[in-house]
Amino acid sequence: MKKLSSELENIGLDEKESRVYAALLELGSSTALAIARHTGVKRPTVYYCIDVLKKKGLVYEEMLGLKKRFAPAHPDQFDAIIDDQKRKFASLLPRLTALYHLRGDSSRIKYFEGVQGAIGMHELTLKELQSGDPYYVIAHNPNWDNLAPGWIDDFVTRRAKRKLDTRILYPDSAFARRAKETAAAYNQKVKIVTSMPTESVVVICPQRYVTHGFESPIRGVSIENKSIVETQLGIFRMLWDALPEN
Repeated sequence: MKKLSSELENIGLDEKESRVYAALLELGSSTALAIARHTGVKRPTVYYCIDVLKKKGLVYEEMLGLKKRFAPAHPDQFDAIIDDQKRKFASLLPRLTALYHLRGDSSRIKYFEGVQGAIGMHELTLKELQSGDPYYVIAHNPNWDNLAPGWIDDFVTRRAKRKLDTRILYPDSAFARRAKETAAAYNQKVKIVTSMPTESVVVICPQRYVTHGFESPIRGVSIENKSIVETQLGIFRMLWDALPEN
């Protein structure tokens, strides 16, 4: 029962509520005294937990003669609880987002590590972009298929749907030439340079300048400073305009 109680805590119940509900699943219809003996939770607390669980639709009462007993509702009631949590979170999210963006200082430097850290930064960047925003990339042949199979294809497909001003510079390779041939299908433009002195990736967009390598351990940095970002966007555009269409 201890393991089940711990798992129930992960989906919306506190410790004692979890123990009471798990006990009812094991015992079936029971009195508060029987639940208290089974769980080690004091009887007044059992009654309190039952009241909470009744409000959540997880417990209902039965009367057998003059004795009140309590029985568990079907576990699929947790679907309704989780849906309610999602609705509450959806209403709270705008306030959390406003606090996240409320900064006394307009500059931030964030460091991240590992494959999931890099993916998280790319996902955050994509989420914050609006249609038409610049999304400029300087990249060596990416190694995502080995690091996170399937992620990059899904990411590029979702990025295409955002209708961004996506421009990518690749060093010359078979991969780069294929990317250029299929660029229109992904709402992006690709130019090829003869060589590139780095095997890192650089992403420049209105919110931040992000760069990281692909060698393990992956480490990267995100610079959120308006002046720096605007400078890097300008440098990229000058470089882009100076390059031939291949």
